[in-house]
Amino acid sequence: MKKIITNKLEIYDSDDTTLRKVFYNTGFSNIEYDDLLPNDGWTNAPGGAAPDVVNHTIAGVGFQFMSFDGGNTEERISNSFEILHGVDIESLNAGTQKLEIHTHGMASTTASGVVKIFFDLVYFPLNLAPVSMGSYSVLIPILANQQYFHKVSGVEITKPTSNYNIGDKIKVRYRRTPTDAEDIYGGDWLFEQCAIHAPLNSNGSRQRYSKL
Repeated sequence: MKKIITNKLEIYDSDDTTLRKVFYNTGFSNIEYDDLLPNDGWTNAPGGAAPDVVNHTIAGVGFQFMSFDGGNTEERISNSFEILHGVDIESLNAGTQKLEIHTHGMASTTASGVVKIFFDLVYFPLNLAPVSMGSYSVLIPILANQQYFHKVSGVEITKPTSNYNIGDKIKVRYRRTPTDAEDIYGGDWLFEQCAIHAPLNSNGSRQRYSKL
């Protein structure tokens, strides 16, 4: 049974009480947003450019973090994201919607400052040459006594010269350059996550490699 309620459609079993599915509508479009998540593991840059793995005890629990240097060394990791089948390819290619890359993390000390994180992006369409998407950065302000406070910051991505399509990949190099003039936090940045906000308009695609 279908029940149409303001801004959503609810699907129930024949008993009219067991809710099975909810479809939302903002009243302006059928766009919803979710995260494109990276592959299972991040790849470190070689040698001293790799972030250290450090231990921090937070709320009585010991955790390990990839820790990005607050001194003189640029440290880098890399991973890739797949354009999933529910992504609104048409709006992205028309430019009415954009992807947003963002990072989660936290300060390792009680000091104040600003962390600057860079994202270097390359688009990998299926069976075609890779396309540079350029470099982006975010500034993450940290106030005094915000050690271990969860921080998130993101930036919209300009569309590549090729069209987006499901199954394509976006590779990202994630880095901190602590000698950058805008990076004024002396402590290490504790990496939590990097993901891409994406507009969705369906649960999937009608074909394995095509949205149509």
